[in-house]
Formats: sequence, structure tokens, C-alpha cells
Amino acid sequence: MKTAVKILCTAFACSFLFAACDAGESYSDSNGGSGKGGSMARFTINGNCMYTVDQQTLKLFDLSNPAQPIYLERKDQKLNFGVETIFSMDTLLFIGSQDGMYIYDVTRPEFPQQLSFVSHIRSCDPVVASGNYAYVTLNSEQTWCGNTTNVLNIYDISNLRSPVLKVTESLNHPKGLGVDDNKLFVCDARMGVKVYDVSNPLTPIWIDDWSHQPEVGNATAYDVIPVDGLLLVTTDGGLYQFDYTGEKLRFVSKITTVKK
Repeated sequence: MKTAVKILCTAFACSFLFAACDAGESYSDSNGGSGKGGSMARFTINGNCMYTVDQQTLKLFDLSNPAQPIYLERKDQKLNFGVETIFSMDTLLFIGSQDGMYIYDVTRPEFPQQLSFVSHIRSCDPVVASGNYAYVTLNSEQTWCGNTTNVLNIYDISNLRSPVLKVTESLNHPKGLGVDDNKLFVCDARMGVKVYDVSNPLTPIWIDDWSHQPEVGNATAYDVIPVDGLLLVTTDGGLYQFDYTGEKLRFVSKITTVKK
């Protein structure tokens, strides 16, 4: 339950800032707390730096003194228009935009270095990464994305300066996604959360979804956060938790949210 509380606390804190859980890949604080966020994030914390994105800028904040964060305006990095999401893995940032994916090296936290940019058709574009692969969904559900494509793309990023598209999997209206070990979780709008075995990322195998969970009703899945066997799912009707340690998703709990 301690892990569940940490996840939910992160989710609620972030939901006040954005439509869904928005945090970086992971961070820890001096009190031993931890957090993990989803693929629809517009900010992430890495060490003593917080990185945020607006539609065309990567911005940095110094969190050395958390009570007094400092905006490092001189470190701003201009990006192409249409930036939507940011995700961190180790010392890397993955930035999703409507026309492609950026990869930045933040080994020197205050000096982000662009390693590569891979373009795709104009589309809404969350991204997560694990090991040598990056997972990207493209969707047409939002009219401003300007396309009719709904797919999961998998990139080989073993050469960070030259990502290679390896897999394209057709979906309905994919949104957020998350990866933990050999499991990939993809929100596919009213089709719910789909679970893939990515033991071999080049041949993802669909192993489960939430269609056998009566508790979800007709909820639309927006984003996911997988942590230590618990999957937090943000939807249009509330926050769900599922246990994914077994072969099938198992419903754990729901917190209903009210739109205002």
C-alpha cells in the first residue's frame, strides 16, 4: 500500500497542473519520497533540475533549493512549434512534438545537448523509452494534430544520434503509454489499456487489455504510470489502479473525479 499511496500522491499533485498525471520518469527527494509520471507530461525532474516544455521551448529550473526554484532563462532551447510531451530516462530527455521526437543528453544537467531529431507525419505524439527502444503513439483524435493516423511506433535508439523506426502497429486512438521491464501499456481511448509483451521489442505481442474488468465501464483511458507492479490509469472519469504482476490485469481500486 505504501507504493500505491506514493503513486496516487504523485498523480493528484500533477493533476492540478495538467489534465493527467504529469511528472518525469522518476525522482527522489531528501525525505526518501519518490514519484513517477506518465507519458503526457510537460515537465520532468532529473537530479536538481526540472525541465519543462511549452509549444516551442525547453526550459530549465534549478531545484538545488526546492523552496526557491530558479528559472534559468538563459538556458532556454528553442524547438520546432508543436512540442507536447517530455519524458526522462537516466540522463536522457525524450521530447514529443507534433512533427517528431527529440532526444537530449542531460549528463551535464544545466547544458542539455540535442543528440537527434526524428521526424514523422504531423500528429499528437507522447513518447516513453526503455533500454535501446523508444515507444511513440501517433493519434488523430485531436483535430489540431492534423492527420488520420493512429499507430504505435517503436524506434531502435541504440544509436542515440540516429534513431531508426523498426515497428508500426495500427491502433484505434492511442494516447499515453508506459513501459516497465518487458510490459508495454498503451491507452487506446475507449478501447482501454492494452498490454503488450515486449520481451522482443521488434515483435510486440498483445497479451491483455481491460475489457474483462467490469469496474472500468465506458471510461476513456488517457495516460498510464506503471510502478512496481501497480498500474495507475488516468481516465475521463477517475483514477484507476491495476495489479499487473500476473498474466492479466487485476482491478485494485478507483477514485472518481468530478469535472468542473
